[in-house]
Amino acid sequence: MEQKEALEKALRNVFQSQSMTLDQVMTLVARVFNEKYAFNSIDAACLRAKAGQRPEVVCPGMFVYNDGTITAEVLLQGKVKGVIGYVDGQKALAVSLGQTSLPWSSDCLNIKALQEITDGQEATFLLIGEAKKQKKKIEAARWCFDACDARVNNSVGFLPSLEELKKLFANKALINFALNMVNAPVLNGCYWSSTEFDWNYAYGLDFSPFLTVHYIKNLSCHVRSVFWIEL
Repeated sequence: MEQKEALEKALRNVFQSQSMTLDQVMTLVARVFNEKYAFNSIDAACLRAKAGQRPEVVCPGMFVYNDGTITAEVLLQGKVKGVIGYVDGQKALAVSLGQTSLPWSSDCLNIKALQEITDGQEATFLLIGEAKKQKKKIEAARWCFDACDARVNNSVGFLPSLEELKKLFANKALINFALNMVNAPVLNGCYWSSTEFDWNYAYGLDFSPFLTVHYIKNLSCHVRSVFWIEL
């Protein structure tokens, strides 16, 4: 009952302030009622987000544009570069639209420190530096760093850590709903993380049954670049 009342109040505020069009409101309402876990992540305050402006509350499933704009609906102007995956304080991790299938490292590059690093961006920088020193290939991390659709306001694309992938999985329904809206591949199947298991294996996360796995590094898995947005 409290959730219903909060939603009704937010809708009244929207129409009174005329901060959103009816189509924009109905898009969000559909997401709230169609997604099983919507109210766990989308607060009713999201309904006040104005087109072309950053909303008061940034939530998983919102769209990130090339100029850094974040909205809860698809705008006619601008280009969507990613979807908010989760929010951590004053920054949000966004999932880029493109994905590919590559080995973690066809040369089985080994960096023991990667077993403990939970920051995917830090791990990706380390992988790039060590690969250059050792003259080895790191296909997954390299692709994420070079991915053109992960460039928003000088952001850096990187291969997410296992812990970061788990946080994305928690909001999988909202992320995939948004990805479907822009005809981008949804999160499904097994994705490489930047977290190393041992000298020959690296961790991955299967988004279908939520299963942590580790595969030999020269095998191919899905690869998805992510990037941070300052809020």
